Amino acid sequence: MMKPGAMEIYQQRMDKCTAEQFWMVALIVGMNGFLMTQGEMLTAALGTAALCISAGLTVLVGIAYVLSRHAIYVHYERIVARCLSEGADADADKIPGYRLAVARLSGMVIYTLMMLASGTGTMLVLLK
Repeated sequence: MMKPGAMEIYQQRMDKCTAEQFWMVALIVGMNGFLMTQGEMLTAALGTAALCISAGLTVLVGIAYVLSRHAIYVHYERIVARCLSEGADADADKIPGYRLAVARLSGMVIYTLMMLASGTGTMLVLLK
């Protein structure tokens, strides 16, 4: 049985994971937008190779961070689901397995694609 107040703590942790994903995507896409518009000034100072490597690594770290937040979110979600399954009407609120998988992956896939697309756009602009 779950301790009183634990459900709220798990929900707060899940919300925090979601917010951290949003902010990481906003940071990466914003950075890439800046590089696409101001890249010439920065390449003159830093060089194209250094800028491309830095931007590429930042996108990869951002994607890894989003994946880690997703894994932590799923961890807490499973704890909450396990605790709720001990209740009387647990099956009434269950999402079928395939829908649950799509729901779990949809945000992560969209976030990853956004970061990859903005990173690709940045590389194309910087390397032209």
